[in-house]
Amino acid sequence: MPKKIKLIFALSVLLGAFGYLMVSSFNNAKTYYMTINEVTASADKGKLGEQNLKVSGKLVGESVKWEPSKVELRFEMISEDQKETMPVLYKGVKPDNFNDGIDVIVDGKYTVEQVFLADKVMTKCPSKYEEQQ
Repeated sequence: MPKKIKLIFALSVLLGAFGYLMVSSFNNAKTYYMTINEVTASADKGKLGEQNLKVSGKLVGESVKWEPSKVELRFEMISEDQKETMPVLYKGVKPDNFNDGIDVIVDGKYTVEQVFLADKVMTKCPSKYEEQQ
């Protein structure tokens, strides 16, 4: 084979491999932002699979179970319309302002056991930091 054809073939293989790595890493990194109602409805239809999700809702204060020895936090979130709840399991440090009714955003996966396994738990700033009128 001529040298020019070998070079073109090698570059094609390299570009193809690079393109494949880009597409596969993008697919693994994408996260869907959903509400609790959307998550429970999609899970009932078997549409979630192993997707990364971000879900927001309000914390149900009496559901919080913090186990410091295991560094494990269990709680429930309730939807904005107060119709659906979603249990959450997070293995990490409990946020400081984790109080009843605070807005919570969790990042992770929804399991077939209908429990959200959170990689991250974020709380929105409480209203006491908003400007007074």
